[in-house]
Amino acid sequence: MVGEFAAKQNIEFLLAVGPNADAYCAGAIAAGMDHNKVAVALDAEEATAGLSARMHEGDAILVKGSHFMGLEKLVLAVTGKDAS
Repeated sequence: MVGEFAAKQNIEFLLAVGPNADAYCAGAIAAGMDHNKVAVALDAEEATAGLSARMHEGDAILVKGSHFMGLEKLVLAVTGKDAS
């Protein structure tokens, strides 16, 4: 349901992180999102590398996750600002 919801939000790219990432991406693809616009990362470091390669000046990025996943590291890497 998470991936399906994401696909319906007209987002340009979905990077899902963590143990449920495959299911989120599968849901997005099943809801019509282009498979080339979804990616899976195992952890925050992998997500940072994958996102950094796709980012452009002026992009808006929503980071949603639990502290368990450590995504504040991703926010810090992308923005230079501590998100914790």
